Amino acid sequence: MDKSPAETLIDLLSDSFYPHEAVIESPPEEMIIPFNPGGHWVTLQILIPELENEEITFNYIDSLEGTSKSEARLFLAFLRGKYLGRTIKFEPILSRIQPDGTSCGAVTVENVKDLFREVQLPDPHLINLSDILALKKEHQAHLATIEQDFDFDK
Repeated sequence: MDKSPAETLIDLLSDSFYPHEAVIESPPEEMIIPFNPGGHWVTLQILIPELENEEITFNYIDSLEGTSKSEARLFLAFLRGKYLGRTIKFEPILSRIQPDGTSCGAVTVENVKDLFREVQLPDPHLINLSDILALKKEHQAHLATIEQDFDFDK
């Protein structure tokens, strides 16, 4: 039976697939993972404090506001199994909202950038279509610069 994209990512995060404790003495305190569970980009943010008595925070950031709740529940169950006995806080955080059904990639990039800048939007921020087009051009220009730095044809 084929695994779903979420199950595959969970395998990548689990000790059985990649024993990160063997390579890294402690897991990272924060993971930000852009993820496409199938036809739509979302962002996973996992905050894991080093102290065992501090709660773990899991955020599932969806620019369509909850189109993939079953995927979020799957990741939450994985975290609860991996970190037995630790409290896991799961709450939605405000993010940019896409204006259409095709801009999730560009909006996910902006949501990730907001997380790195630690920007909390006061209200869910609807991005208009002209902003989306400008963002896509900006992202494509950035990718073109990266392609020049790396020769992917070799």
